[in-house]
Amino acid sequence: MKKTLLLTILFFLLKHEASYSQNEKNMNAATASAAFAAWGEGEKTGNYEGFKKLLAPRFHTYSHPLDGNFTGKQALEKLLTLIADREKKSNQLSFSNIKIMDNGDDFAFSFDSQGQVAGGYPYKGFNIIVISVSSNRVVGFREYFGFVDPAWFK
Repeated sequence: MKKTLLLTILFFLLKHEASYSQNEKNMNAATASAAFAAWGEGEKTGNYEGFKKLLAPRFHTYSHPLDGNFTGKQALEKLLTLIADREKKSNQLSFSNIKIMDNGDDFAFSFDSQGQVAGGYPYKGFNIIVISVSSNRVVGFREYFGFVDPAWFK
């Protein structure tokens, strides 16, 4: 009887853990999608408020082709500096052909972008943004894109 009860409890705990993990994964996917949409809104209008609200206090990874790679406290500082600069002098980009891939807590968004960058130059290119999520908050942001002239963003 004790063995059956223990096995029943163990089965329940394992089943509960599996469903919790799936629920957490679904919530993290929703958070990543919301963060990407909010980032797109910022790139289009200069309003990054929705994106900033999703950033975790323990944000730890930031990478950008024009800024470099950062971890820890410096990562959040660098991302917030980029956002502040874009809020002052915004891009006017629209995203299309969005594809999403995930690998656990990392969500990669590949997309085409087109419009005008902050320096007033026309831009049309292919981009990838990887958003890392933990406990429904953004903890990492990495952006990749093809050739751009850094002077376009000055």
